[in-house]
Amino acid sequence: MYAPEYDRFLAAWRACQGATYPLGGGGPCYFYARLVDGSSTWSSNNITITANTGYQVEPAIAYVPSRDEFWVAWIERLAIMAQRVSTTGLLVGEPFTIVQGIAGMSDPSISSISTQAEFLVVWSDTRGGQYHASAPVGGVYNSIYAQRVLSNGIRVGNAFRVSNSTSDLQPKVAYLSEIDQYVVAWSRFENDYNIYAHWVSQSGQSLGGDFAVVIAPQDQTHSIVTGHNLAFVLWDDARGSPDIRGRFLQMPSWIYLPLVVQGG
Repeated sequence: MYAPEYDRFLAAWRACQGATYPLGGGGPCYFYARLVDGSSTWSSNNITITANTGYQVEPAIAYVPSRDEFWVAWIERLAIMAQRVSTTGLLVGEPFTIVQGIAGMSDPSISSISTQAEFLVVWSDTRGGQYHASAPVGGVYNSIYAQRVLSNGIRVGNAFRVSNSTSDLQPKVAYLSEIDQYVVAWSRFENDYNIYAHWVSQSGQSLGGDFAVVIAPQDQTHSIVTGHNLAFVLWDDARGSPDIRGRFLQMPSWIYLPLVVQGG
């Protein structure tokens, strides 16, 4: 995640010592982060985000310009946790719970309002999910949920459902500063995976329904979304030679034809 005022990035990852089981067995496992300057030189040593062992996976990062700090969020069993990190690499306060779930949670993504100390956190949630044995990786698939939260960790209202399907996963969220709205994009299983999106207001209100970004044969997965007045969604596309493709979005749905960013 990039802090343009400081020309500095924060990267976060999970490292397990001698672990062979992906969810933490054989550990211990820890979350680390490190700052790197725009010149590709390290500007900090490894920062230990959390030294708790066990089920801690899937780090996500947001930058808060109004507070000169990053947030690192992750899944910890039935919760989404977070830790604040200064732009100089110091931990700010203690880890805290953003969302305490009632079902399985995965794929967290977080974005901040650039002028305020407020975030929208999105994730896949198994409540009401469906089992799709024919899916490439099998298993339970989810709906997309979201939660507004202030920089002090106080939640604003309750978690709310974003997507209207129970076959959705891998959400990504971005705040578009010039139109003061969020866009959430994700993969939906419909015999193949396709990319869908949903507009959400700053106050957490739905702006229309789910809409398709791309529906195509084979799988479209692992979307990434960014933007300022337009959103730009990227995804892995398995048609023919695997490609990275993208599409610009504008309220209420999409504009322009999809484009190939990187051919396979």
